[in-house]
Amino acid sequence: MALPASIDTLKATIARRGGVARSNRFAIYMAHPSKKVNLINTDLSSILGNAARSVIQGGSVSLGSFLEDPRDIFLLCESVNIPGRQVATNEFFTDMKGVKRPYQFINDEVQMTFNLTNDYYMFKYMRSWMDAIIPTVGSSYRIGYKKEYTTDIVIQQLAGTNWIPVHGVVLRNAYPTQMSQVQLGNNMDNSVAQITATFTFDDWTEQSGIRGAATGITTGLSAISNAVGTVANIGKLF
Repeated sequence: MALPASIDTLKATIARRGGVARSNRFAIYMAHPSKKVNLINTDLSSILGNAARSVIQGGSVSLGSFLEDPRDIFLLCESVNIPGRQVATNEFFTDMKGVKRPYQFINDEVQMTFNLTNDYYMFKYMRSWMDAIIPTVGSSYRIGYKKEYTTDIVIQQLAGTNWIPVHGVVLRNAYPTQMSQVQLGNNMDNSVAQITATFTFDDWTEQSGIRGAATGITTGLSAISNAVGTVANIGKLF
């Protein structure tokens, strides 16, 4: 016999559990393994390119060109998936009947799609990360040490009405294994150029809401601290 239920019962259940999870409310936090989170943009070619485009269009050089906001990565992220997990099994036979026996688990890879800006920020970000794994400059093609090209990545599902995380996962020792091509075309006049990066990692663990909220604060404080250090080092050159 089915339990009695109605639309009011469904609404009460959703309300009791904090509402429905909105797919478009998310955040990601990651730091390039060879470059700490920083507020100072050290990519001189991008700065000059942005300044030239602004002047040509009748504008002026913006102070923002010299800054890297720690939120840039997740603001430019169009989509991401929270990884699932699969239990691998083998067939085990007793008499004539086969049953499945588990022997290991497999984590899904994570894909992130990013919108590209005119300075190709995320393209360069991913390309330099993959160059740290297998350098493409020179003839040695020496594979880097794992500690040199891996980092932890935080993916958060945010609440529907604010930026408080309700669920999060941490990808341990993650690194990109693939960067997609950039699709261009004459019939794409209303489209934004994008790239998709595929990440693999050792394992993933869940992150509590309190810890998740602290992640954004910690990222911002780290950026400020690193920016102060960068300015001090630049000052030593003059």
